[in-house]
Amino acid sequence: MKNANIRKINTLGKVSFVIADIVIVVLILGIIGTVLAGITSLGFSDKVLNVTGNVTAQIDVDETNLNPLGRFLIESGAVKVGSIETADVKFNNFGFDMHWNVTEDKTGDNSKTYKIDGAVDEFNGATVKYALSTGCFLTTVLLILILVAAIFGMKLSKRLTDCDSPFQEDVIRAMKHFAYSLIPFGIAALTAEGIGIIGVLSVLVVFLFVFTFSYGAELQKEADETV
Repeated sequence: MKNANIRKINTLGKVSFVIADIVIVVLILGIIGTVLAGITSLGFSDKVLNVTGNVTAQIDVDETNLNPLGRFLIESGAVKVGSIETADVKFNNFGFDMHWNVTEDKTGDNSKTYKIDGAVDEFNGATVKYALSTGCFLTTVLLILILVAAIFGMKLSKRLTDCDSPFQEDVIRAMKHFAYSLIPFGIAALTAEGIGIIGVLSVLVVFLFVFTFSYGAELQKEADETV
């Protein structure tokens, strides 16, 4: 008769196996959906959407009315009043054509005027097509990485369903394969917003458990050989 803790591990393995199966099905459906969405977005006409607009503004800054303390802070550089970085930005790519210009004019010793001129000259369907297709591609890649890890997780769960010890060689091997399958996901997590360092730490924790179990298996093997 199996040890009570081993039976719990077997039960946990069975539950994990079922959950892994469900996750794999959902991931496959998600991959199919994102691929179809990406292909559909490529069919968008550049003329399906066209947006134009502009903005102009003038900001006058006059420091003559500052009190002595304010004047001291300004002159010492501790505080800046109405300081706007000048810029001349132009962008024209993927159906998105815009420019942004900020100029500074000195109108006196303690006064200046900022003139802001910006415009979206073109924002058409090509921009939408590029954004959607790129988003679908990146999502598909991420889902594939998760799918690979889920498949190896399912194999590990299968090993745990009927094992006599979590230190069995086939269980340890399945653990290592699962940990290695998480490496690409961990690398991708470094560049993914919202996952980042947490995803990497999760992968490292999995490796920590794998190496711990691997060492435990070695100790058990040495003990069995000694007996």
